[in-house]
Amino acid sequence: MVEEDGPDSIENIRLLPIILHEIIGMILAYNNDHADEPSVLLAPPDELFKLSETILKKKLKKAEKIKLSSNLAFDALSAIPCKAAMQYSPYFRVRILFDILYRYAEDEILDFDSIIRFLIKESDYSFIIGFALQERKDKSKYFNERQKKVFDDINTWIFEQLESMSFDDIENILRNYIKSRERDALQGKDSPRRYYLASLPQTIYPNIIKVVNRIKGRTPDYEKYL
Repeated sequence: MVEEDGPDSIENIRLLPIILHEIIGMILAYNNDHADEPSVLLAPPDELFKLSETILKKKLKKAEKIKLSSNLAFDALSAIPCKAAMQYSPYFRVRILFDILYRYAEDEILDFDSIIRFLIKESDYSFIIGFALQERKDKSKYFNERQKKVFDDINTWIFEQLESMSFDDIENILRNYIKSRERDALQGKDSPRRYYLASLPQTIYPNIIKVVNRIKGRTPDYEKYL
């Protein structure tokens, strides 16, 4: 049906690659765990791959134009098959996407900005920023140079995006960041995040620093999180 009438002919089928990706992963993991037990192996998920590729056909073609490798494009689009997918568990979508990007960055050179613009609409960038700010600094400890570059590129991207926002939007994002760290602190699992925000150069990021100082002025205890 998708081949004949296109994915828009079936309501919400553009979101199906999310579920197909999870099922495919479960099948592959199960077969890997039971590789020495041929009698219990599940059928390879070839048809599920084909269905997902058929649904994503136009998006995969567009991915070629921004020079994404076919495997990376397929996996990234399986996490966020259309921009509307960010309506559903957005931070989970971003976490899956970041895991995919770090994995592929081990062997490939990635353009983070192009990938994000391809997958996500600008009005949802706050989810990217919010998630990225929460990433722990030690996450990059075992990254190779390409992966570290992506990690650093994300720094540049999130602060450029944040700086361009209104003061209220910047403050909302930073206060959500602080609340999350407070929750972690109460559970004894807080640790340094990707960047010490107060150390951003004021000459480059005056709006962010102004909001950081405003938050610290109102609630001095928050300085440890900034």
